Amino acid sequence: MKKILALIFAFTMCISAFSCEEKKQNDDTPDEVSGDVAETPEVSEIPDTGDTAVENSFREYAESDFTEITVPLNYTDDPAPVALHQLDMPDYDFGERLAPCKTSDDPSEFDPFDPKRFHGYSWIDENGVEHKPESTYMKVLNVPEKGVVTGAVYNDGKVYITVSYDNFCIGCHEWSIYAYDINTTEMKEVYRYSDYQRDSGYGAWIDPYIEDGHIVFSSYLADEEDHNDKSVVYSVDLETGEEKQLYESSNFVYISDGVDKVLFCETAFVEDKHDKVELTLKEYDFTTGELKTITENEETKMYNVAASDLTAYIRKPLDSRKCELVTEQYCVKTGVTNVSIVYASDKKAVIVTEGDVRVLHTYDFEKMEHYITEIGKTIGQFISYGENVIFSQNSEHSDVYYIVPELGRAMTVAKDIDHDIMKRSGDTVTFNQMKNDTLYLDVDESTQRGYYRPVEVFWLGGGEK
Repeated sequence: MKKILALIFAFTMCISAFSCEEKKQNDDTPDEVSGDVAETPEVSEIPDTGDTAVENSFREYAESDFTEITVPLNYTDDPAPVALHQLDMPDYDFGERLAPCKTSDDPSEFDPFDPKRFHGYSWIDENGVEHKPESTYMKVLNVPEKGVVTGAVYNDGKVYITVSYDNFCIGCHEWSIYAYDINTTEMKEVYRYSDYQRDSGYGAWIDPYIEDGHIVFSSYLADEEDHNDKSVVYSVDLETGEEKQLYESSNFVYISDGVDKVLFCETAFVEDKHDKVELTLKEYDFTTGELKTITENEETKMYNVAASDLTAYIRKPLDSRKCELVTEQYCVKTGVTNVSIVYASDKKAVIVTEGDVRVLHTYDFEKMEHYITEIGKTIGQFISYGENVIFSQNSEHSDVYYIVPELGRAMTVAKDIDHDIMKRSGDTVTFNQMKNDTLYLDVDESTQRGYYRPVEVFWLGGGEK
């Protein structure tokens, strides 16, 4: 149960950029941004980089330091100045396997509906009849599962396909990554994971990061007896197959990808401070092999992290309602209460508000101008591409756009895509066309589960035209 609570908390706090304050205050509209910035947090402590020159050049900005410019967004049918590539998922038989958890001493330990874990969970239907969940997992202990494609990402001429063989379990203990060479059409297994003593992901949601020739994924190691659960982040060299432990924590670790680096973000609840967390953010650089501390045990009311040109994070001081954008070079005290990071460099930063109305805020540090671009009501995704923004309106039947915030131009990248989460790998952005499907096992008709599988892979790469 602790594991599931950790996942729910991490998903709520990390993916959605999550404000922990009451939602009755809607402070993320353009009206407030352009007017009310009266509550200014005290000057924050400069991050300790160990470099005196860097610390002396650390810059702090308030909203009032910028000239505010409202830029209406104009959607056009003009093609975006980016190269869009597409590949139909190869029709390939990945075989079948029996996951090791099913042959362990106590398979019920991995049963999602184990009464010992869920304390006899049941529900009452409209006729007053009590129902208890029936375990699918315990029916398939002797049944090998066919490989199910759960994700795909493009990197350096190959599409890396994640295949799960353990889809009815509380974790996933048997999965592989295959590399499909788009030039030779060769399919090759580059990594196999088979271990019931550590959980990786949750069923068919296995989706590791591919970065700088490495697979990066996290495992959850449960220790219910000693209450010493921990998350461990691993990397696997795609050339040598060497597995390496990069990071370990007693808290849930959220991974964020960048270019040649990954971020490890963890939080711990602050004792006696409701809805506050202690944020720790580490950066691992594959080029140097260095694990760098960005911030550690920093108390905040919300957080969000991203790695673009600069590693950046959002914090909300305990004495403020407003968010701050922080990098090793500067801090921007914004006028909004709930935001996510899109892009950060030494010359420019882009954030987007969360809530009913999404608004892009672009800070130009050379011109000292603050561009406000209202996107509208959407649950869409935003990810940087170069200095600009890739935006999808939602995940179903979505149009994907390339936005230049300063100009208010939204140019078409793709139309009518049911896609998964957009991911960065190296200097490319990947998203998959997904299809709703059902996974059946030859036990009985009730042994099934719904899932989404990728049927097409799209990636943006090759630089701007």
